[in-house]
Amino acid sequence: MINKKMVQKVADLACLQLQESKIDTIEVQFNKILSYFADLQKVDTAGVEPMVTPHDLTTALRADVVCKELTVEELLKNAPEVKNALFKVPPVV
Repeated sequence: MINKKMVQKVADLACLQLQESKIDTIEVQFNKILSYFADLQKVDTAGVEPMVTPHDLTTALRADVVCKELTVEELLKNAPEVKNALFKVPPVV
């Protein structure tokens, strides 16, 4: 079980300054969280393989196909403004 002293220690490690009223609230919340973990530990997981995600993950890759390359002029022809063969954009501060 978590007590006020442990809450204060965690807060100190996290460089947090907590009001006394908040320490009481956090103590209750920590204990609720730990009780949830205790409930999870009671679940029988025998025969269940560990997994990272319940879904099969596959990386969808496109085929590496050589395509027609565009010239600088073709790339810049639809640009609203061009300066020195570059896209001209508004300044960003």
